[in-house]
Amino acid sequence: MNTVHIFVASLRRRLDRRFVLQNGIGNILGQPIIFQEAVDGSRIPVERLKRYPEKTTPANFAVRLTKRLALRKFLRTNKSHLLFLEDDVAFAPEFEEVLADSFRLDSDLVFFGGNHYHPPRPTDDPKWLKCHFLFDNHALLFTREGARKVLSMLGEWRYPQSDIEIGRNIEQGRLKALCPPEWVAFQRDTKSDNWGGARSATFAEGAIPYMLGDDLALLDAALNEAKVVVEYGSGASTIHIGNRLRDWGSLVSVEHDPEWFAKVGGFLEEQNLDNVTLLLREPKTGKTIRPWQRFSDREMADYVTAPRRAVEEETADLVFVDGRQRINCALEAVKLLKSG
Repeated sequence: MNTVHIFVASLRRRLDRRFVLQNGIGNILGQPIIFQEAVDGSRIPVERLKRYPEKTTPANFAVRLTKRLALRKFLRTNKSHLLFLEDDVAFAPEFEEVLADSFRLDSDLVFFGGNHYHPPRPTDDPKWLKCHFLFDNHALLFTREGARKVLSMLGEWRYPQSDIEIGRNIEQGRLKALCPPEWVAFQRDTKSDNWGGARSATFAEGAIPYMLGDDLALLDAALNEAKVVVEYGSGASTIHIGNRLRDWGSLVSVEHDPEWFAKVGGFLEEQNLDNVTLLLREPKTGKTIRPWQRFSDREMADYVTAPRRAVEEETADLVFVDGRQRINCALEAVKLLKSG
C-alpha cells in the first residue's frame, strides 16, 4: 500500500474540514492524508478568465488549477497511484476494501463517487464497471499514466469545468475509467466551496441532528475520543451524541424549554440512553412566550451555569453550544474543558 499517494484538496481557511479528516479518518490503508492547498476561487479576478472558454468561473479555474498542481506534484514522486480527494468527502464502510482492490486494475482512472450522466457498462469483472460519462470527482484514483493524460487534457481547456473535461475525454475513449457498481465515496450534504449545491449523503446513527453536513461531521470527529461531553440546547443532537457515547462516555445536556425538555426526555427513555443527564433550567421569567424569544443574561444565569453541578471544572472533553446565550455558554465552556 506504500505505492499510493493521498492528496486532499483543501482551502487553508477550511480548518473545520481538515479537522474532520485528521480526527475522523486519520489515515487511509495506513497511509497519511496529505493536504494539497487548494487555489481559492474567491481570489481569482474575473478579468483573468477572458482567455478561457465561456462560462468559466473563478471557482472552475481554481478547481482545475488545484488538480493540475496535485498531478504535477504526484508525478514527481515514485508512487504508482494518486488518490485525489475533496475535503468534504464522506466514505462508506467498505471504501478501503474497494480502494485496495482497485490497485490491480488496468485503467487510467478509478472513480469511487460521482454522478453518472450516461450509465456505466459491464466488464468481465463483476466488481467493476466501465465508465461512459460522469461528473463530480471528489474521490478519484489516478495511475501514473492516467495522471499524465489528465494533466495534458486539463491544459487543453475545452470545457469550463474540469470534471466535464475529464468526463468528455472518457466518453471519447481517450481515457479508460472504471468504477464500482455502488459508490463508496460521497460528498457530504452541505454547500461546497467548489459547487455551491447540496448533496444527499448524510451519515449518522439514530436521530440525525438538523445541522449542516460540515457541522455534523465536525461534531462526529470531535466525539471520536470524547468521554465527558456537555451540551447547551437539547434536541436530536442529544440523542445522536448519547448514542455515540453509549458504553463509552457520558453527556450532560441543559435545556431551557420545559415542553422540549419533556419531548427529548421521552426519546432518551425509548432508546435507553441512561448515559445522558438532562437538565431543565427555565429562564427566571418563566415559560417562553414566543419562538426564539431572547432573554437577558440575568434571566438565563442558571441555564449557563447548570453544568457545573454535574461536571467538575476542567474535566470535559467537548462542549457543544447550540442553544441560547451562546457567547456566555462558550465562556463558561472554557472553565469546563480540560487543558488543551
